[in-house]
Amino acid sequence: MRIISGTHKSRRIIAPNNLPTRPTTDYAKEALFKSLGTGWAGDLKFNEVEVYNDDLGKPSFRFFGKTKTAMQAIEPCAIHLSISHISEYATAYVVIESTDSRIIEP
Repeated sequence: MRIISGTHKSRRIIAPNNLPTRPTTDYAKEALFKSLGTGWAGDLKFNEVEVYNDDLGKPSFRFFGKTKTAMQAIEPCAIHLSISHISEYATAYVVIESTDSRIIEP
């Protein structure tokens, strides 16, 4: 896990084994920004993205603030998120379906 704001921003912290933490959400957000080809640039803000599970346990994103506006501007048809983790390893994969050619590399 890492701290996402304040004077200690970007510092990694180790969570105790007995606490219910979800460091995989960091990987999901990173995969989202990488799939857009932007990284953490422009109006996209790490702390304006929430990873949540629906009633069936499927992971998805919620957007807030300028990040929500930026995501609406590219008009994604669908955003697919897969998260997996075992022990000390975690992975996240994002696929964005869109008709907006700005997010499709030639």
